[in-house]
Amino acid sequence: HLMIMADYKLDIDSPYEMPKKEVLEEKPNRIPYPSGEIRFRHYGKVVEMLAKEIMKVEDEQRRMEMLRNLANHMKKLYLTWNREQVSDEVIFNDLKEMIGQDIQFPPDMHLSETRELLAPKIRNKKRNNQRNKPR
Repeated sequence: HLMIMADYKLDIDSPYEMPKKEVLEEKPNRIPYPSGEIRFRHYGKVVEMLAKEIMKVEDEQRRMEMLRNLANHMKKLYLTWNREQVSDEVIFNDLKEMIGQDIQFPPDMHLSETRELLAPKIRNKKRNNQRNKPR
């Protein structure tokens, strides 16, 4: 660090190798920006990739449970963008389109209620116990 601070003008002996000025001043390679189109922006790219990976699961019961969990997450994401109530059918149709297959969801499969997903978090109120009360 001393060599860098002195702009490499000091002549010092060090037990460590001196950093080279060219290496430190070298600019990093440009990181490419992803150019892929996101079809469902309100869900995000990760949800789309997750849905495709879930479809690779062999066990039908496990796959359906994973799809139900993903659909619940999608409903929560949908509600962050649109605070109105959203039906389960909208989420299931988006999931079918995302997967690219006409998968049949069981008629008894229901997602979490909107009020559960948007419920305010209960905060622990710390009590002062009148510690700062004037005497």
